[in-house]
Amino acid sequence: MEYSYIKNFTSKRNSVNLIDLLNSDNTTSKVVLKQFNNNECFFKELEVCNVLTSNYIYVPKILKIQNTDIFYEHIDGTILIDLLEMYENGNYTIDIFSVFDKLFIWLKQCYSILNKHYNKNMILGDCHLRNFIYYDEKIYGVDFESVKEGITEQDIAYLCLLTLTYSPMFTKSKYEIASYICQQCTNILNLDKNILKNELHNQLEIICNRRKIKISDDVIDKLFTII
Repeated sequence: MEYSYIKNFTSKRNSVNLIDLLNSDNTTSKVVLKQFNNNECFFKELEVCNVLTSNYIYVPKILKIQNTDIFYEHIDGTILIDLLEMYENGNYTIDIFSVFDKLFIWLKQCYSILNKHYNKNMILGDCHLRNFIYYDEKIYGVDFESVKEGITEQDIAYLCLLTLTYSPMFTKSKYEIASYICQQCTNILNLDKNILKNELHNQLEIICNRRKIKISDDVIDKLFTII
């Protein structure tokens, strides 16, 4: 299989690239190639993608599998972290909050399907804005190797705090989006507010330890008061 690299996507665990794939008729197609470094992660992602696809949840189609490489269709949309940046810069022409409403519905449907399939409460395990794409008025999810049993509040706490702490941290726009995620998900996903607050504290501590920084706990209270 012949292909050439176009660009690399951010990934801490694997090699993920946009490529030009040479077709049998000598034309080329833009495809996303994800090369796994761990067999267990490869099989988990493959399984979850198939479960979601078969239940009509929007994820990129798997075009080909070669060893532990997966070739995905390229969804040429806007990654939600880029949408966040557009909102901060005032450089947008769509209703940003309506896009996030679509994300919350996608999450609700995704959790429902996974919980039913595995007969236990499942979470994405790596829920952040880089893993969601807005295209053709739909949300597409990517990166499912970290799916595991857990509580939904853990996923949403992680999503909120990463949104809030992308550089530059704690801007007015980031507070607005993170707060919207926190409050809307509490309602739409029927989250326990006390458990969510506890998970927010846990995730904040993890982020502080990993980045070797100190962040006051009062940022969590603000998430429930700002819209």
